[in-house]
Amino acid sequence: MRALTTTTIAALALAGCIALPQAANAAGTDSTKLPPNELVLKECGACHIAYLPRFLPESAWTRLFATLDNHYGEDATMPADITAVVRRFYMDNAGGFYWTSPSTKEIPRITAQAWWKRAMGKVEITPRIRSKANCGACHTHAEWYMGVR
Repeated sequence: MRALTTTTIAALALAGCIALPQAANAAGTDSTKLPPNELVLKECGACHIAYLPRFLPESAWTRLFATLDNHYGEDATMPADITAVVRRFYMDNAGGFYWTSPSTKEIPRITAQAWWKRAMGKVEITPRIRSKANCGACHTHAEWYMGVR
């Protein structure tokens, strides 16, 4: 039997570091098997707070999901099966009110809505808050409203 060199052992160790997480991921939980609210938290909440569906009506969410490849300057596309579950969650739980958009080409913004401006318009954007869209800076238990935490 041939002796293993340090280089061979290092290569095998590196291969294991790459292969094991992928194998565990493949054998682990399938995202589409999560309840829809948890899937939304996992997928949308990976980049920002998972906004409540009632914050926009179905027509606005439809427009937003049609532009996931340019989601406020970012590519937020997801696998089709995951997108279908997340989109259905937003459609089924959307708000039932009129929304405003300054242009037909612009993606809907919760922070541009009259109700948001009335409720949050006077909030001072500090370095801690960073942006109008950073709801979690003040609403620290916002995930609780999604029914999972």
